[in-house]
Amino acid sequence: MVRGRGRRREQPRQGRGHPRRRAVREVPGRRARRRRRSAAVPGRAAGHAGQGQAPPYTVLDVLGDHPEAVEADLLHHYLGRDPIAEFWRGEITLRQLRVMVEGLPPNGALARKLAGHHWQHADFMTADLVDLMARLVTDFRNANRGEKTAPQEYPPPVWRPGQKAAEKKRHRKARREAAEARAGYQRIVALATPQHAERG
Repeated sequence: MVRGRGRRREQPRQGRGHPRRRAVREVPGRRARRRRRSAAVPGRAAGHAGQGQAPPYTVLDVLGDHPEAVEADLLHHYLGRDPIAEFWRGEITLRQLRVMVEGLPPNGALARKLAGHHWQHADFMTADLVDLMARLVTDFRNANRGEKTAPQEYPPPVWRPGQKAAEKKRHRKARREAAEARAGYQRIVALATPQHAERG
């Protein structure tokens, strides 16, 4: 008797106790794998605070010794925003505020405050070129002067900002004022907003 080609032979069902039946291995999903990986990562990495850990720095550390200059740079560089106010409102994290401060341009108010002047590298190079050209002109005139003409002296160098003694004195005064301002700010924050005392 010829069987039909289209018919399929029914296989005997294998029960739970059948020796050929294998236990199905459950494959973990993406979320489970991600949770395991995040649990294996240390609690603090790249400035992030783990669960139950305090941040490695405060807002005072981010603003530094010249918070007003930092605030002026933030308002000028990130036009239309107030990053410090956004931080206190909880709109940005402390790490984001630190990244924004570290990304400020080198010619802003903070750079001028730290240097004590507004000169940049290009200004010093220009002053060096002016001094060099003045010496070359003097050498040329002395080489072509008459026999009875006295040689000319080199002109004084172009003025450059900063004197070492004055800079040291100014830096000591600035550090003392910054320490006093920092201590006063911490007292005000602790008294006015106790909930933010630990944050800075």
